Amino acid sequence: MKRLLYTLLLCCTIAWFTASCGGDSEAEALKPTIDESSIVCDIPGKIITFNADRPNGTKIEVLLRQLTNGNEETILDVRVRATATELYVNIMGLTGGTTYAYIIVGYDSNGKEAFRTAERTFTTPKNASPSAPYTYGLEIHSPSSLVANDGYITGVILTLEMEYSTDDGQTWLPVTIEGTISGLPPGKVLLRKAETPTTEAGKSTIVKVPEYKSNTDIDGKDGTSDGLR
Repeated sequence: MKRLLYTLLLCCTIAWFTASCGGDSEAEALKPTIDESSIVCDIPGKIITFNADRPNGTKIEVLLRQLTNGNEETILDVRVRATATELYVNIMGLTGGTTYAYIIVGYDSNGKEAFRTAERTFTTPKNASPSAPYTYGLEIHSPSSLVANDGYITGVILTLEMEYSTDDGQTWLPVTIEGTISGLPPGKVLLRKAETPTTEAGKSTIVKVPEYKSNTDIDGKDGTSDGLR
């Protein structure tokens, strides 16, 4: 009987000592909580907001994963927005026209994961249109005859990132040779930066291909002619 009482006393002493020294760490750890229904991805405002309780010593992270161009992961900083429980992350510097997935993860005061939300996705809008290209330095050449459509434009601004239109923007053709656009009829030509997966098409500028003018006066009258009747 004495041995049994001694054993019970020893077990109680060990249990008290263990609890007093933080041995039951799971029970003592402070844990953050989150209201998943409050999560909002505000694309125009370029922020993700949510309501969460984050006691001292705990941590909340937003893990971001790019889906459009691979699975590169980023950890976004969580900040307080208006109150201690209204938190947000800034998605301002993300690539335009790209789809991302994100989850929100909370860690208790012992550094162990306390919660992990469902994965959500959003797509950033494309970057705004670049400005219209300058026409400085362009050389514009008329067609070789009244019936030919072989006018051309040359200049260093004509890169493979650009496109042009000869029908007032109804259709656009890519620049396929650096520094040159050929096969042009006389008239108005629109030039702009082409749309990309991340950026809208640029604003356009107008140049004009002049009509053919002959240097030979075959019909004997003042003016120019190519001899056609």
